Amino acid sequence: MLAVRSMLAAIALVPVLCALPVVYVAPYGNDVTGDGTASNPYRTLARALVAVDPGGTIRIASGAYPQECTVAIPVTIESFGSGRPVLGPRSSPGVILTIAGADDVTLRGVDFAGGIEQQAVRILGGSDRATISDCRFSTPGGASIDATGAANTSVLRCTLSGCALGIRLEACPAAHLDSCAFVDLTQAAVLAVASLDLVATDLRVTRCAQFGTRSSRVEPGVQTAAITLATGSHRAVFARTLVEDCGGYCGADSEFGRYDGLFGIGIDGCDDVVLDACGIHRNEFGGLRVGGGSLRCVVRGSSLVGNGWKNGAGDDVALHATVPSVDARDCRGTRGGPVFDGPGPGNGIAGGALVTLAPIAVRPPATTVATSVALDATLTGDPRARGLHVRDVDGDARDDILATVDLAGAIVLHRRTPAGFDPPRVVTVGGSPVALASGRFDGDPFIDVAVADETGDRVVVLFGDGTGDFPRRIALPTLRRPLRLVAAPLDGTSGDDLVVACAGDVFAAGGTQAMLGDGLGSFATQTLPGSSQPTAVEAIDLEADGRAEVIAYDTQRGSPGLRIWPNLGGGAFGAVVAGAVDPGPVVDAALVKVDLDGFGARDLALARFMLLPGPPQTVIELFRNSGGGGLLGPYAVDTVLGPAELASADLGDRGGARLIAALPALGEVRAYGPFAGTLPPHASYAERLFDRPYPQSVAAGELTGDDAADFVVADGATGTLEIWRGRLVASVERYGAGCTGTLGTPRSLWRSVPELGALSFGVGAERCAASSVAVLLITVLPASIPIDGGCSLLVWPAPYAMPVATDALGDAALTLGVPLDRTLLRGELFTQWWILDPGGAAYATLSASDGLRLRVGG
Repeated sequence: MLAVRSMLAAIALVPVLCALPVVYVAPYGNDVTGDGTASNPYRTLARALVAVDPGGTIRIASGAYPQECTVAIPVTIESFGSGRPVLGPRSSPGVILTIAGADDVTLRGVDFAGGIEQQAVRILGGSDRATISDCRFSTPGGASIDATGAANTSVLRCTLSGCALGIRLEACPAAHLDSCAFVDLTQAAVLAVASLDLVATDLRVTRCAQFGTRSSRVEPGVQTAAITLATGSHRAVFARTLVEDCGGYCGADSEFGRYDGLFGIGIDGCDDVVLDACGIHRNEFGGLRVGGGSLRCVVRGSSLVGNGWKNGAGDDVALHATVPSVDARDCRGTRGGPVFDGPGPGNGIAGGALVTLAPIAVRPPATTVATSVALDATLTGDPRARGLHVRDVDGDARDDILATVDLAGAIVLHRRTPAGFDPPRVVTVGGSPVALASGRFDGDPFIDVAVADETGDRVVVLFGDGTGDFPRRIALPTLRRPLRLVAAPLDGTSGDDLVVACAGDVFAAGGTQAMLGDGLGSFATQTLPGSSQPTAVEAIDLEADGRAEVIAYDTQRGSPGLRIWPNLGGGAFGAVVAGAVDPGPVVDAALVKVDLDGFGARDLALARFMLLPGPPQTVIELFRNSGGGGLLGPYAVDTVLGPAELASADLGDRGGARLIAALPALGEVRAYGPFAGTLPPHASYAERLFDRPYPQSVAAGELTGDDAADFVVADGATGTLEIWRGRLVASVERYGAGCTGTLGTPRSLWRSVPELGALSFGVGAERCAASSVAVLLITVLPASIPIDGGCSLLVWPAPYAMPVATDALGDAALTLGVPLDRTLLRGELFTQWWILDPGGAAYATLSASDGLRLRVGG
């Protein structure tokens, strides 16, 4: 009896190990005294896995968990409360979390942090239906997610940043990847080997496959690209996937022949692969590579431009295929698909395959949300805002935003200051204001604003005083329903004039009206014959004589189309020239000037909204300025559901003007361009910049203080104005000459791009003395100072000197990274490598590379 009592007492001292459906883990928990409840949690995930019921849930509180564990039962592991739990780094090399033979394991909302020789998640054979969602990985060691022999693995809405290899799948059928972002990976973002039926949608792969040196590349025989499909990964589908700025250097005359590094997407030994609506842009050594006997590869509705820019002259390549054939239909790059079109980067086809091409798709690829812009600010607007305009109205050299609110009879001014935007200022004008234009109308240097009042049949001119106030105004009567207007100098006198499109209605006719100012605040109005229902106007110099012609789009039933009035000077206009009759009925149109050829915004973009059998749609077209009084075209750009509003801006990331379209019926804002080619021009890029519930209007200007174009979008569903920052181009250029050594003249290299937040950006050198020491000199000024042996010091003074060992191949590399600090934009650095080299020309002990000029963008 005493023995029984002693046994019961001992059992009472040990927590009961009955299985629980929900178990809690927290940094303040205790594995010995805890019971796994929310009020008394465990400390480690390993302890919770012992206590949880198979098929149960483990909830982990915010905090650090530097342990490793193995999951051998079906279970859901998820975060709870504020903050996020971080698993790892563990104390020794290895795997942080292993799924070993357990089906139906789910990881949700958990972060993984690992050391240099650590992996985040390993999924072993027989672990089917594992799901990893809403997790973040920063594991610079091996693969962040490494699955072998596991079926139906899903990785959803995860972010992998600063890692080595992203997701590795080997013999994993029916895997699903969706809405994941891969940024600054030193190896591939996705590597699939013998994994059938992989489906990947809405992936964003940026600055990946950026290994430091040739010898640091993992699995050189398998990894061919930032996304690599290898050896039997048949029937893979990638849709709406964006791959940009990827591709590490493999060395001159590497296994890619004339292409010296990794591509954006590589397919080797995989049949029936489909790439649908993907964007493969600016990948350093090539866009898409298809080889290894891959059969029936289909690429459709995709954008393959700007690739291969690090290759030698003429070796730019969008598609390199060594297989019998590739079906590449409706791809963008040139008019007929990604064919070679001269010295511009990224449009070549090479490798000898028969590539089936088709004309550019009328509907361009809508890739996953692009990297061209970033949300900078959100302002309180009004859900009824119809018109947007950007102009510096208070004379402080900063663009401000004006919006019309038609039902309130007012315009709203958002003044930009050094600290951001002031609270909105309401200026009441009465009626139903729907459109805005600005100029100098009264002889002073201050900006004035003209407002089209649709219901009042008038234009209200507000004369500014240079402070953002408008102390004086006049009203100019118009024809019925003025919808849009533009300001431009038309008659050669001082000041700007106005052109107004009055759409008319069943009660009264409309027309196109020119309001010629006298430069002192008065206007003389004339109606230009030849239009009755115009809904859009522009003013462009079509004859290269310094005088802008008036252009309108008339929706007149039975004969909708463009109307052009030649400007004869002195306020006189020639007879109307009617363009081709468009299919109808057309119920609305938008016009905007756009630069198609780099000679200024003198070309035209048109969006015409039609009511046809079936859903109403808008056709977006381009017209090129002939310079002889007319327009060449139209050239189709896109066909979209519902109406469209247009703006034009050079967002800085593509090297040319882009056409921006707000598409409220689709809930999207798209960008097209920059434009290339002569006849017809074509938009190399077409991107869905972002999604919003109801983007009803758009305007462009410099709104963020970085001297680059931005744009503002009015969202009618949320009643906000969103300011989107353009992306400044980051650049790297070589300069000067190197100094010869044992392996020849060292050459500077770089990987990734020097953009804000680019963790993977680094510099390197090849042809250094092997197994020696190289020193990177960094300064803010270039130099050219002759020294011994005909060599030159290309950076001076050099406040930073960073030594690194060279490897057995004679390569050196340093990862610099670029902090996420906006003050660094447009900053420049200059670098040069000096190497301890017994065969060096300088003092018989040194060799040196050429210099690099780094310009920070982002």
